[in-house]
Amino acid sequence: MNPFRNPIRPMKKPRRRLNNLIVRLILLDWD
Repeated sequence: MNPFRNPIRPMKKPRRRLNNLIVRLILLDWD
């Protein structure tokens, strides 16, 4: 069990949500 893999796994989920928000903001700005 790697201690580094544990924190990376749960952080991947919220990071994807943040990315989605950023993409939406960029798309709105481009529109």
